[in-house]
Amino acid sequence: MAVALLVSGCAAPAVFATAPQGAVDGPDNVYTEYLTRVLARWRSPRGEVPSTLLECLATPGSASIIGLHHRLTIQAPLAAVGRVLDDVAHYRDLFPDTVDVHLLAEPHDSEFFVASWTQRPPVFFLPDVTYQLANRVDRSHPGRIVYRYKLRKGDRLLASDGVLVLDAVGPDVTRLEEFDFFRADWGPVPTDVVWRESLRGAYGTDLAIQLKAEHPDWTYPAIEAQRKRLVEQANPRIAGCVAARQPLRLDE
Repeated sequence: MAVALLVSGCAAPAVFATAPQGAVDGPDNVYTEYLTRVLARWRSPRGEVPSTLLECLATPGSASIIGLHHRLTIQAPLAAVGRVLDDVAHYRDLFPDTVDVHLLAEPHDSEFFVASWTQRPPVFFLPDVTYQLANRVDRSHPGRIVYRYKLRKGDRLLASDGVLVLDAVGPDVTRLEEFDFFRADWGPVPTDVVWRESLRGAYGTDLAIQLKAEHPDWTYPAIEAQRKRLVEQANPRIAGCVAARQPLRLDE
């Protein structure tokens, strides 16, 4: 809900106004309208057989823009998953390589806020990355929570736009699905490394959210240890996703 570098996908807990098409603070980009259309077409998965997804979306002519579409099923009620995402104080424990996350001291409410992030970069010789994400949360649809987030300003992170949706598949099953698009200045870091580490971060964050929602009594160190094991097991799948990234049609 999010961004966790490179940007590991979840946004800070917060998002939409009453309608999914509601605006979020921050400069628009080529993905803003696309994500609005995605939300306008969103369909409830209630009663469906849960499925997983890990998809890399490339923007033609812009190799530096990372696009991720990922989905997993969590064996926990919607409210339990929402509580995990609303716990900003523990974002450092959920998002890999996160140094600090805190709310800015400015007016905000349960539907809107701005969070300041500091994260470690993908390689050791680069300085930490700092940025602000504006967030809106929409709880107006029964059985659904929508998290919409966008970059407000940053240093090495140049653009970020995304949406995370929690849908109740059943009383004790929740589907988490997210679209992330972002661009950063990583200097000499190869593009494929940025894609790979971004996907590892996004997948790792999804797993941490899943583990905490399904095992609320687990400590964050225990969740981190299990998350690392599961991400390592998924390395072949992650590499395959990066190698087979699909071109995104922004006009669809």
